[in-house]
Parts: sequence; structure tokens; C-alpha cells
Amino acid sequence: MRWTLVTEDFPPNFIGGIATWVYELASALHEQGESVCVFARKTKNCHTFDAQAPFPIYRMYGRSWAKYKSLWVKLALLRHKTEILLFANWELATKITPSTNGNRMWVAAHGSDITRPGIHLPSLKSMVPKVEYWLPVSQYLKGILHRYIGQQSYVVIPMPIPIAPSPTVFRADKPLLLIARKTPFKGIDASLSLAQQLKRPLWIIGHNGSDTGWVRYLGTLSLRDTRKTISQSAAVLLLSQTDSKGFFGEGLGLSLLEAAAEGVIGIGSQTGGIPEAIGPGLVIDPSKPNLDEIESALCDPTRGVAAWKWIQKNHGKERAVSALRKLR
Repeated sequence: MRWTLVTEDFPPNFIGGIATWVYELASALHEQGESVCVFARKTKNCHTFDAQAPFPIYRMYGRSWAKYKSLWVKLALLRHKTEILLFANWELATKITPSTNGNRMWVAAHGSDITRPGIHLPSLKSMVPKVEYWLPVSQYLKGILHRYIGQQSYVVIPMPIPIAPSPTVFRADKPLLLIARKTPFKGIDASLSLAQQLKRPLWIIGHNGSDTGWVRYLGTLSLRDTRKTISQSAAVLLLSQTDSKGFFGEGLGLSLLEAAAEGVIGIGSQTGGIPEAIGPGLVIDPSKPNLDEIESALCDPTRGVAAWKWIQKNHGKERAVSALRKLR
């Protein structure tokens, strides 16, 4: 079986949810003996990273990428033969005809690709005859796709996340951690407020800011350094929100799964797919958090172990590959 994963976001210059998902899925397929390659958007300083990857990476580029990216993807794949074309989101695949590039087309959904306003529904619906399987990363996103394009072959596969061999050592005085881009929907202000109410230090990965006595901005970190930092935290926060019309819901909450994989609990809001990623963590109302309940969870050494055991049963590289193999 030959797998081709196609993405706009990919390391080293992208480290968000889509980039991480594609990289970890390609790594998992390779580790399980599958033939896999990745077509990714060309970015600066990617040559060293690509040369060290265990699978082939082909970089795509073209002028006015935001406007014409589906055309540049089509041209990049024109002479590429494969068995399964797996696109990270539907917009990259609108100009692809499966019969000319591969026998089968699968399309994932991660969040903003279908939760933001202004989705061009005619283009999305035009994909329906081409796509064999839709792979939303959560039941929440499956529901949105169903609302847009009706009954299709939807499969929510486990996240191909690497799981630590043992949970991190518990220590009650570790800081809280937030991993988020600086957008109005990631709940940054709510996380700052919660940390202040709990009188606990907060580390923030994903953007820069001015450190204070209790807030430390770590900027953008690599996947490896991000997971190392997660293991040094007491909990990972994800207090995302939607806009007034319900758009921009969190697709799943990768940082919460990364936390569980290290044996760290997650604390999230009741938004989008977050409850599906929280496991034994806490779902809270950021506007009126129960501080006693949260503090009790943070001081409980069994909660992180429970999160680590939960993710082993529900996610991981082997489970993700096994689920994909069943579809072929």
C-alpha cells in the first residue's frame, strides 16, 4: 500500500495541530512498515528537516499560494502515482481527480477548515463524489460536516500521538501551561485569569509577550521541546470559545492529548471537540470556575496517571494505523 499525505501546514515552520497530525501520522505509517510520503508547502529553511525525516517529503510552491493553492497542489501531484491520497483538508483537493492521481481519495478535517465563517459550500459539496472517506478528528467536526454535506462515509480515527513510556513524575508546585496562537478564540485571557485566581504560575507556548512575576512566555517551540515542557507542567489549559454565531469552535484539542500522553491532566472549556480530548481531566466554565475542584485535581497524583492510561486505550500511533488499515 502506498500512502501520500498532502498538507499546507508541516514542520519545521508550522507546529500547529494539522502540521503535527500529518507528521505523526506519516511517522506512524512508516514505523508500521507502510510506504508513505508527504507533499507539503515549501517554506524557508526546511531542507535540513526534510533530509532527516524517515520518509520522503516533496515541497510544493507557487505564486499567490493562498488564492491558487489547490492549483499548485494539482500541478505538484500531476505525475505522482499512489494508492491513497490523504489530504489534510478539503480545500487542497478541489482540483484533484482521484482516477488520474490515485485510486482513492480521503480527506481529513481538523477545525478552522470547516468551522470558520465564509466556507464556500459549493466547492465543499463538489468534493463529495470524489472522496471515499472523510476523516474528521472529532465527533464534533463530523457533526459539522454532516450538516454541510449530508450522510457520507465518516471515520474518526485515533490521533497518532506518541505516548510517553511512563507518566511524568507528579509534583504539586509545577506551573500551568497554555499552548496557543494569539487569537481571540483560544481563551488566552481566560487562562491568564484562571492562573491568577489559583495563584499558580502560567507558562505560554505559541506566541511572545512580556513576562511578569507569574506569567512566562516561551515563544514558539519545536514539537520535542513542547512535549518536554508539557511534562514539566501541572496541567495544560485550553479554554477556547466560539464567536457569537458559534464559529471557530476548537476541532479537538491536540494540546490536551499531548498532555495526557505525558501523564498530565487537561483543563478545558465546553467548546467544540474539547470534551472529547479531556479524558480524566476537567471540563470547566471559564467564566465561573470552581477553584476548589480545580485545585483538588491539580493536587491529586492519580489524575495524571489516569490520563496516561486513558490515552493508551483511545489514541496513539498503533491505534491510528490500525484504524486506517481497516478502511483499505
